[in-house]
Amino acid sequence: MLYPDLKINTGWHIPSIVRNAATLKTLDLSSSWDITFKQVKRIFSACGELRELDLSCCCVGPKHKKLSAQSIEFIFKNVPSFIEKLNLSGQAVTDDHFEMLLERCKNITELCLCNTHITRGFWTTLPEEITKVVKCQVQRYVY
Repeated sequence: MLYPDLKINTGWHIPSIVRNAATLKTLDLSSSWDITFKQVKRIFSACGELRELDLSCCCVGPKHKKLSAQSIEFIFKNVPSFIEKLNLSGQAVTDDHFEMLLERCKNITELCLCNTHITRGFWTTLPEEITKVVKCQVQRYVY
């Protein structure tokens, strides 16, 4: 069963995601909060067919937590290498995280890195593969 408009904003939907992981092509975890590393491992160990992933975070207030650095690293090491669209806005993605992702994922065509920790200087060292990106949003560099 497909739920194209299903928004996941708490961890109690994780078992459903994992159960449908074999056929899941698009996953929208935007504005999700308090997703633990254990839950991230369950999701991204199972979702081997993802083409689109939205991890954007519009978290406000102390109760709503972004993904941990450990979770981001696990996702980038385990997301399918053929992923095409990524939205990482508002997450604590660093240059090192992004470089790790680019080493594995060569088919990215759409990318959103607004309000991340990617530095301005990092863009001068991007590999040639990133030229396939046709839509890219970046704003508010940290450095």
